[in-house]
Amino acid sequence: TLSGVKGWRVALQPNIQYLKDPYHIVTWIISIVLLVFLLFPFILLLFLSPLLRRKFNLTRIQPILDAFQLCYDDRFRWYSGVYLLSWIILNINMPYYVMEIILAAVFTSYFMIQPYKYRWLNIVDTLLLVDLNMLAFLTSVDSSNSIHNETVIISYILVV
Repeated sequence: TLSGVKGWRVALQPNIQYLKDPYHIVTWIISIVLLVFLLFPFILLLFLSPLLRRKFNLTRIQPILDAFQLCYDDRFRWYSGVYLLSWIILNINMPYYVMEIILAAVFTSYFMIQPYKYRWLNIVDTLLLVDLNMLAFLTSVDSSNSIHNETVIISYILVV
């Protein structure tokens, strides 16, 4: 936190505190409603579509599902839900060390599962996730508040 700054601030307009401005309260409520009623059911549909395909006829929404799942191997089509959910979670305002842990878990799962059909997609996505993980780690190292000393940094790089 910055000295002299009190409360949570909106990233794009730092002069606005969370849920203090009436306009911000309205947009916050609209976004929560959209998340709960549109995005989370769609993510759940992405997770469960391989199981639902056996029980129900999904031909009407199959083009939408294919747009998200066609690049994945048939065994791992559900992983598109993991990918989308992980990006939503990473957009939540959280401490950097929590973001690093989530990124490391997503990176490790991608590296172990290799969900894409083509090997080059697995390699490119793994490299992008490593880059994102290192970016989150390097931005969390604050020169004025040295939370990470040299041994922690070296051990972190060796583990990742």
